Formats: sequence, C-alpha cells, structure tokens
Amino acid sequence: MRADLRRSSQIEVRDGLILVTANNTGNVYQFDYSEKLMNELGDKAWYEDQFGHLRRNVKVRQHGVRRCFALFAHHLVLPKRVGFDVDHVNRDPRDNRKCNLRYLRHADNIFNARLRPENRSGHPGVQWSPEKRKWRAKIGVNRRGRHLGYFNSLSEAIAARVAAEQQYFPGIRTAEGGGSGA
Repeated sequence: MRADLRRSSQIEVRDGLILVTANNTGNVYQFDYSEKLMNELGDKAWYEDQFGHLRRNVKVRQHGVRRCFALFAHHLVLPKRVGFDVDHVNRDPRDNRKCNLRYLRHADNIFNARLRPENRSGHPGVQWSPEKRKWRAKIGVNRRGRHLGYFNSLSEAIAARVAAEQQYFPGIRTAEGGGSGA
C-alpha cells in the first residue's frame, strides 16, 4: 500500500458539517456534525473505492486469526441492517448526511442505480429493437424480466416504463433518468 493511503485523512468542520478528504482522490465527503462521528472518523486513513464510497480497512483478530474487512463511512451514520442496503437518496456517495441516507431492500437499491453507460434511450428499461424497428420497454420484478411492449415512439415506451415503475416500485425512483431495474 502506498504511504499516502496510510496517513490520516484531512478532516475539517464547517457550517455544521464534517468534511473528510479521501487520501487517494482528494474528493471531499460530507457528514452531519456530531462529536461521536467526529471521533469515529478522525485520525484514520480514509480512501475512495471504485464505486465512489469512502472506506477504510480494519484489521481484527478473531479466534487467533487476523482478518481484514472494509468499513464504509456511511455505515457510521446509518449502521448496517440485515436484509437492507444503505442507499444515498440523491445518488451522490459523497453526501453522507443522515437526511440523504435510507434503508432499502437490495432489489430496490439496484433499481435506484444510475443509468448504464451503454443506454441509448436515456431511460432505464427502454431500448431500440432493430428487428422490430420499434422501441421496447421492459422492467425487472422479483428477479424476472417483464416485457411491457413494443412502441412506435420513444415517448410511448418511456410512459409504459414509468407506469410500470410506479406500479411495482412506488416511491423508489428519486431522479429522472436513474434506475436500472430492467
């Protein structure tokens, strides 16, 4: 591990927020201020992982065996709960204020993900079908794909997808164009 990742991360308090700088990228992560959280974050080496989350490695000894695991900073604000993921409502992993974190079932959290880079329609679950020369709408529900139909226009396909999202995942989508539950 490079020496710069081992040094303590820069931490400052400004306007009621704790600001932590990731050692490897220099990106700044924000948290609501509390003395307890300040102590848990302070004097530690935090770094950004490949998904943009702030984390550090923790080494423990269990039953005489040394183990290493990742501790995510957002779990200090909203602890892990069995059967749930901690989701960033605005999809910004640098915003770790309590008002931006919530518990979601894993399937709902996957649905709330960003658009995939290869998406050409600008909306999840809507794609062009070259064979039919129409837009196809689909959605994934309970690990099964559901075909919503073929449509002459992109706007019709998006409308069908949005209606299905509201039926199967009410209140999950937080921003237009996000989600991948296809």
